Amino acid sequence: MTDDRTNKLDSTFESHLNKYFFINKPARVLSPEYNWDPRFKTPPEIKHIKIAWRP
Repeated sequence: MTDDRTNKLDSTFESHLNKYFFINKPARVLSPEYNWDPRFKTPPEIKHIKIAWRP
């Protein structure tokens, strides 16, 4: 945010969006199955990797 201010990049929309997410917190957090790095060993809790990082 301070870098944006020094570069004069102010976004009214971004502040409204941040306020919205602050007031309306997400109901769920995605599991690691949705953003898995294949370089890591897959734990037994993860049955199927839905989205993986590309090398």
